[in-house]
Amino acid sequence: MILWAEAVASVVLVALTAWQWHQVRRHRHDSALKALAVGVTTLAFIMTMSVADFPLTAPIHDVLRAISFTNIAWTLLFYCFSIFFLLAQVENERHEPRRIRRQAAAEFVLYMGFLIPGLLALYTADPDFFGRDRDPDSYLTARNIIYYIGTAFYPILAWSIGATRAIGYLRMLAHTWARFAAIGVIIAMGIMAFGVNGVSLVRQGLYIAYPGSKWPVMSDLYNTGRIGGQILLVLALVSIPLVSLTARFRERRELDHKNRYAQKLQPLWKTLVAEFPDVALPSRRSAESLDPELGRVMIEVSDGLAYLAEWALPAEDESTASHVATALGAKREAAATPWAASIEPSMADEPELPQWEPDFPASEWKLRAQWMLQLQDELLHRDLLAEQPVSGLK
Repeated sequence: MILWAEAVASVVLVALTAWQWHQVRRHRHDSALKALAVGVTTLAFIMTMSVADFPLTAPIHDVLRAISFTNIAWTLLFYCFSIFFLLAQVENERHEPRRIRRQAAAEFVLYMGFLIPGLLALYTADPDFFGRDRDPDSYLTARNIIYYIGTAFYPILAWSIGATRAIGYLRMLAHTWARFAAIGVIIAMGIMAFGVNGVSLVRQGLYIAYPGSKWPVMSDLYNTGRIGGQILLVLALVSIPLVSLTARFRERRELDHKNRYAQKLQPLWKTLVAEFPDVALPSRRSAESLDPELGRVMIEVSDGLAYLAEWALPAEDESTASHVATALGAKREAAATPWAASIEPSMADEPELPQWEPDFPASEWKLRAQWMLQLQDELLHRDLLAEQPVSGLK
């Protein structure tokens, strides 16, 4: 079951890696995104190679074990985690980009200062020094201490630095799900740091304090931290593109909905623009466009109703449609007379013009569009709008 979970996670990570590098190509100057892509690629390689242990891949595993690639990749993953939250501050105007990048480079030197001595301690040791049946006295040697400080202590240090920076980064995130994804990454990396490297350091301390002792529970904690942290990290990382795709889908759906509303409102819109050409706003789309922007349509309808209010007369009833119909008829009747140019609107001298349209909040564009549609339907029943509306709006 665990193997299958790791296999599925590795496949997902490979796909996520491709998506991350696609984002890097789209945003070539985003250093934080590059660090994230390197980290995801590293994790994908670690998990894929841990699952793909077949005779065909045996030569690759031999080479990777010879250079202790797991230690290199594991510590690189935590370095990327740490500097991601540093480089993400580049977009913040309060921070200087050059200083941040210099700090990231300095932390890479620090990373090498931990990793290289640890690897040298491993490379120059006897083949059996780090074996299962090693001498209990070897745990207290300088070689063993240097190796574990370089390969096991650094991930904990890098996670601590990155988690501290993440507090400020979380404040920058406006999207709730993006904040949850970032918190998930922080927790998962913490589980991996303390569940794997922390357990390794504690186990070394126990071996020193109790020579010759065995602590099988530590192996269980180690595997739990490694597998659990990796799977949680995959879930957190996958949620990032899923949230992005969901947001894009919602935006596209809302845009389509707005376009349908704009199409539906054409009779009222074109009538008012024809009556008051001055309300037409500059736009890349012409008035004959099949899908004019809804925002433009509603603004021009509102302005047209405001101009039309100057022609308001007593109506048959108090409904908005009756007042608009009466005013529209008065204006058209005045325009049809030979001396139309000399006729002034009926309420030009009144201190206050009627406001037919309610005040809608900017976020309530749908309510505003629906109010205009209802007004349009009532005017269509009065045969004041020539063009029939477009059907199919839900």
